[in-house]
Amino acid sequence: MTRTGADYVALVLAAGASRRMGADQNKLLEEVGGRPLVAGVVEAFVEAGVDRVLVVVGHEAERIEAVLAGRPGVEWVANAAWSEGMGSSLAAGASVLAKEAEGRLDGVLVCVGDLPGLSPEVIGQVCAAHAESASPAAICVPTHGGRDGHPVLFGRVHLDALVAQSGDRGARGLLLEYADDVRRVPVESAGIFEDVDTPEQLERARREVGSR
Repeated sequence: MTRTGADYVALVLAAGASRRMGADQNKLLEEVGGRPLVAGVVEAFVEAGVDRVLVVVGHEAERIEAVLAGRPGVEWVANAAWSEGMGSSLAAGASVLAKEAEGRLDGVLVCVGDLPGLSPEVIGQVCAAHAESASPAAICVPTHGGRDGHPVLFGRVHLDALVAQSGDRGARGLLLEYADDVRRVPVESAGIFEDVDTPEQLERARREVGSR
């Protein structure tokens, strides 16, 4: 249950291998603002009032789980096919929810695990927009300066579509497929799309977080 009164679950994708970061460097475990990158994303959801956060793990799963251990509402979903791409992680997480939803779930907040600028306020705006739509098919996407970002909130109607994802196909394809259901939510933060893929982006994130 979130502060909107709706039942949303966060699905954080944290299974990848960070190949562009260089050898033996897992970006999700790198510290930004005094905490591992993935921990900052998870904590943003918790602070926004999302009671349940499913973290999809694969590469170095034990290390990811270790840095998130003890946080309230956090659960793990193992993706044995993580090397196939983001679509496989979407399917793994959504499959867990599809088996247990039984009409209780209002929507799924899909988010990558490497957004150092993700804020509880933005998450709250996306949840509020979905709740106000009163549509189980609504897909709410935060946008800033004409660019879409995360988290994307999929209404429960689209749970089967998430389960059907595979390979490296992420949520972007679903936004095109179900364009009539998409509602864009203007926000004041570029943190919705400023992810970390390279050492240079990691250093930028550390500077920006340190200057706040």
